[in-house]
Amino acid sequence: MTRLSRLAVAAITAAWIVCPLADAGVNAGETVEVPKEDAQLAAVAAWRRGDLIVARQLSQALLAADGRDPLAHYVLALSSFDNDDLRIARTHARLAFRYGRTDVQKHQAAITAANIASAEKRDLALRFWLRQATETAPTPEVRARGIATIDAVRRKSPWSTSLRFSVTPSNNVNGGSNSPFNVIDGVPFVGVLDPDAQALSGLVTTLQGRIGYRLRETSLSQTQIGASLGLKRVSLSSGARDKAITLTGKDLATTDVDFSLDHRFRTEGMNGSISLSLGLGFGLGYDSDLDGNSDFSRRASLDVSRRFALGKSTLADLGAGVEIQEVRAGTRPVSTTYQVSGTLRRGFQNGDIAGVSLAFFATDADRSNERREGLFVRGSYDFGNALGPFLVSGAVGGSMSRYADYTIGFIRPPGGRQDVSIFGEVSLTAKDLSWAGFAPELTLRASRTNSNISRFDQNELGLVFGIKSLF
Repeated sequence: MTRLSRLAVAAITAAWIVCPLADAGVNAGETVEVPKEDAQLAAVAAWRRGDLIVARQLSQALLAADGRDPLAHYVLALSSFDNDDLRIARTHARLAFRYGRTDVQKHQAAITAANIASAEKRDLALRFWLRQATETAPTPEVRARGIATIDAVRRKSPWSTSLRFSVTPSNNVNGGSNSPFNVIDGVPFVGVLDPDAQALSGLVTTLQGRIGYRLRETSLSQTQIGASLGLKRVSLSSGARDKAITLTGKDLATTDVDFSLDHRFRTEGMNGSISLSLGLGFGLGYDSDLDGNSDFSRRASLDVSRRFALGKSTLADLGAGVEIQEVRAGTRPVSTTYQVSGTLRRGFQNGDIAGVSLAFFATDADRSNERREGLFVRGSYDFGNALGPFLVSGAVGGSMSRYADYTIGFIRPPGGRQDVSIFGEVSLTAKDLSWAGFAPELTLRASRTNSNISRFDQNELGLVFGIKSLF
C-alpha cells in the first residue's frame, strides 16, 4: 500500500511541562520549561526533518507528563515506523487512536496503523484499521477513497470473512399454533394440541460466521473454498416455560457446519458470469446423544446460477439447485429438494435499490409428510439516502406450499396440507452510532400462515437486534 501523506495532529491544550531539549543549546542534564504546545510542534518538526532521535525524546517527555497525549503517541508511532521498529510503532499507533480527541486525530492514527499492518503483512489488521480510518474520515471525499481502498484490499486478499449476530425477542420461537385446537378443513373431528405445539414466546440468538479462501483467479474465472458455522440458541420466556410440558430451549437449538467449493467463470465477451457451487453440510441438535437417536444430520447440494446485466442499472440472476438431506446420518429418511429461482435488482440514480425474487421448489422424501411443492416470492427496497438518523430498508413476500400426501394418523386431509404465508419487515440502521463501519440495526418482522390444518396456522411478531456493515 502507498504510504499516505504525513499530517501533524493539532495541539489541544497549552499546559506546561518540563522537557529536555538536546538540540536547543541547553547544557546536558539541564532542563527548561516550555509550553506543551511548543514541545508538540517541536516533536512534529523533528520528525518531519528526519531527526528521529529528537522526535522520540520529545514525545517520551510529553508522555512522561501525560500518558494519554495522542500527538506524542502519534509521533512515536511515525518515528518508530521510519526506524523499522514495527512492534513499537504498532503499539503507539493503537494508543494514538485510543486517546485521539477528534475524528481528524483518530483518522491519522488509523492511517498510520494501517500502513504498519500493511508492512507487517497482517491482512485482518489492515482491514480493521482501514475501516477505522474510513469511519473517522474528515470529509465525504476521504470517506469515498477509504471505501474504495477497502474494496481493493478485499479483492487483492485471497481470504474473505463475514460475521452476523442477532438477538430476536419473538412471540413464537417454536413455530407453534395460534390455537389449542386442531381443526382440519373437511374433516368432522377436532383435535386438541398440547402446549408444546402451541406458540411459545422467548428469545432467539443466532450467530453466522463464514471464512473463504480463493484458490485460483484469472481474468475469466475464480475458484474459492469456504466453511461456515451457524448457531441458533433459544431461551423460553418464564411464561412459556410454565406453559410447556417437555419442550425446552435445548430442543429448539441447532448447530450447522457447512463446507463449499465455488467456481465462477465467463467467456470472452460474455455478459455476466456462470457460477457452480458444491456444498456439504452437517447439522447437530444441542441435546443430541450417542445412543443412536441423535439429531445429527448431513446434506449435500449442487447449485448453478447465471448472472447478467439488463441495461445499465438492472442485474438479473437465474439459478437451479438440488439438495439431498439425510435426517439421521447413516439411516433413513432421506429427502431431495429441487429449486429454480430468479432475481432482479435495479439501482436508481439517488442510490435506492429495488429487488424482486421468485423461486419454485419441490421436495421428494421417504416420509410422506415431508413431500411438498410450492413457490416463494419476495420484494425489497433499500433507500440509498438516510431518512433522518436512519438508513431504511424493507421487504414483503409470501409463499404457498402443498403437501399432497400429508396424513395425521389415519386421517388424510382433503387435498392434502395447504399452507399460505405472508410476511413483511422494516429495518432501521442507526448510521450515526457506527464503529469501524458497523452500525446497530433494528428489524421489525411480522408473518402469518394460514393452513387447512389449523395446527399450522401461525402468527409471529419479532424484533431483531443485529449489526450491519456500512461499507
